[in-house]
Amino acid sequence: MAYVIESGSRAASSGVRLNFLPAALTLSGGAEAEVDWFAPGDFDAVHKMFSYALEEGNSFPQEGPVDAAGFRAYFLSHDVLVCRVKTKRPSKENESADGAAGPDGVPLGEMAVVTSTSAETGAPVGEKAAESAEMKTTIGAVYIKPNFPGRCSHICNGGFLVDPLWRRKGVGSALGEYFVRVAPLLGYRAAFFNLVFAQNTASMRLWEKLGFKKIGLIPRAGRLKGLGFVDAWQYHMEFEGEKEKGDA
Repeated sequence: MAYVIESGSRAASSGVRLNFLPAALTLSGGAEAEVDWFAPGDFDAVHKMFSYALEEGNSFPQEGPVDAAGFRAYFLSHDVLVCRVKTKRPSKENESADGAAGPDGVPLGEMAVVTSTSAETGAPVGEKAAESAEMKTTIGAVYIKPNFPGRCSHICNGGFLVDPLWRRKGVGSALGEYFVRVAPLLGYRAAFFNLVFAQNTASMRLWEKLGFKKIGLIPRAGRLKGLGFVDAWQYHMEFEGEKEKGDA
């Protein structure tokens, strides 16, 4: 059964204010970063991360390319958190893979460098700009939106992206932790991840560490680039009681 889910930000419509955002954090290696709500200046960086994920072909189910309008309709339809780094990006020589990216936290894999933007101005960040500690470069994102419509809209889904130059730095883990913290404060009572492809063991470890449980396996769920048909796990987590723990 396919669904049409009406778009709209729960944070905006409910007027919920999360006093812990923006949240400062230190990534592996010492870079200073923050998790905050998506802003217009994050658009190009997140769109490019999404485009590379589709080009790689082993994380999201869509086949690209997806233009700006299609990306906005899919990834930005509800609420989105981003991770921005406050220091310059690591060199290409230090490129590595993070443990979470893609829909339901599936790693993106080795991809081309993503050109990011200033989160404050929306302007592209060049080499000189990136060297400035005053600039904020968008390096990851997660959407939070209903997995089902209407009577089942209390169950949310998350789709994760991490800039390939910032993997194994804790970006995916941070976004996962804030996804679990923020979602119940937006009124969701549970999360359901539809497609965690079976080869992505790092993602499975992360979700299980955060308290998700495997509840099903879809055989040959994804026709992945270079891998053929791959099974996908489904993960579920109840948020009951989590709202009272939040600092809203």
